[in-house]
Amino acid sequence: MAEPVAIVRNVGTEDWVDAFNNDTIIIRVGDTHSFPERVAKHFLGDWDAPTEEDRKKELKRVTQRRPEGDPAKLELEKMVVSEGEKYDSKKKEPMPETILSQEVKPEFPDLKKKAKAKK
Repeated sequence: MAEPVAIVRNVGTEDWVDAFNNDTIIIRVGDTHSFPERVAKHFLGDWDAPTEEDRKKELKRVTQRRPEGDPAKLELEKMVVSEGEKYDSKKKEPMPETILSQEVKPEFPDLKKKAKAKK
């Protein structure tokens, strides 16, 4: 399953400028931008936080990065997933019970054979 994509819109009165992984991101006033869900949660806060305490921590983290009253403001417009799939933020991919082994062929099999030196 592909990672959901968040569509966000700058609903502020100034361009929104921020960075993620050393890339500067600029969203003009009224424009939309798509981010992977994890990146959008970095900017907007985790909207799936399980408890009220976790949601308060996320709000505090986000407001420390972008203070209240900041004229540039992002808003989540919608979530998009692969065609034919419905978005379910609570659905998590189950971990496999066992990790499948992979056959590894030696890269240099001749190096394992030691030739006896002739005298």
